[in-house]
Amino acid sequence: MTEKILLNIHDQSVFTDILDIVGEAIISVDANYRILLFNKKAQQIFGYAADEIIGQSLDLLLPQRFHAAHHEHSTKFAQSDIPSRLMGERQEIFGLRRNGEEFPAEASISKLEIDSHQIFTVIVRDITEHKQAEEALRENRARLIKAGQVARMGFLDWDLKTNEIVWSREVYHLYGINPELPATVEQTVE
Repeated sequence: MTEKILLNIHDQSVFTDILDIVGEAIISVDANYRILLFNKKAQQIFGYAADEIIGQSLDLLLPQRFHAAHHEHSTKFAQSDIPSRLMGERQEIFGLRRNGEEFPAEASISKLEIDSHQIFTVIVRDITEHKQAEEALRENRARLIKAGQVARMGFLDWDLKTNEIVWSREVYHLYGINPELPATVEQTVE
């Protein structure tokens, strides 16, 4: 049975099926930035069908203002000895959907040489929801700080895993503690 599975995995359709169930966009391009592979998640994220984007320039998926920088970074990566870069190793990037909407993304990239041709594969993760959640958290924290100032009440944020505490200015005032000192739970219990 295992031998039959190993033989079937060489079938191109098996690889296509595997790529299409991955939860991240996978895009492969040649050295001229022409798209060679565009999985189903890439189709969902970017809004293009694979058959209409294959052979097109990767620039279609990037906001215009990033084209020059992207080409520069890609050329440096192609010439480097580094085979891949993981998500989070570079600054945030932006993708461009078919409808013109930009979105924040994380990406990893790898390169492979096949018959003296370089193939680059990018795995893209749309982080729009993550960014929205971060912004909502910042807004809520700002509201909490403002409410505490108006009500002359303080608040503290205590991370139980790291035991790190962040206090509002009002807590220092309420407990008569020097704001130059690091915040500790013991100071509020004394």
